[in-house]
Amino acid sequence: MNLDMGMMLHTGDMSYNDIIRLAQEAEELGYHTFCLTEESGKEAFSLLGVLARETKRINLCTSIVNFYSRSPTTLAMAARSIHELSGGRFGPFGLGTGGVGFMERGLAFYCASKHYHPIAEAGGFGEEARKVYDIWQTRDFKGAAAAVSDEFMKKFTLTGDKETATKYLQWMKAEACYPIIYPLPRHENRVEDHFITMRNVAKAANW
Repeated sequence: MNLDMGMMLHTGDMSYNDIIRLAQEAEELGYHTFCLTEESGKEAFSLLGVLARETKRINLCTSIVNFYSRSPTTLAMAARSIHELSGGRFGPFGLGTGGVGFMERGLAFYCASKHYHPIAEAGGFGEEARKVYDIWQTRDFKGAAAAVSDEFMKKFTLTGDKETATKYLQWMKAEACYPIIYPLPRHENRVEDHFITMRNVAKAANW
């Protein structure tokens, strides 16, 4: 199976060995890309170099790495190194400033970072995103999560039963969207929930 979507994780959630296992299984399931952030002491390009040797088909990308801490030349050399080590499988190359936006709780995290507000605005939820943002700034994190409506949830997350998830993924494909699956795991089951989410979404993406 060839899935026209990617898998993303925050590297702070998992050990190096678990990340390698996740990338290998994502490849086996047919995912198109495997996307890494960098956090908790894990440098993205070093880890992508390992994954380039531990995988054979899946694209490897950053989503995102901070560009303030590297010169343009350093970034270019890192990108070329991964491109060559992987046999041309590097990309997209996600760059950004980093920041706070690292279902209800997850959407509140994203609304807490203003650079996601145009996306919410395009979906008709700009006012709600700004409301969540204002609550978040008071450090009332539970209140910010509670301010996320069911309609907002349905628009921007993949939730519900398999039939609902399949219809949503098929709609995204028809609209030429490229989904990147980003699990929001339970803290006590972070590793297990990444694998469960990845497998369930692969089953739901029945195209």
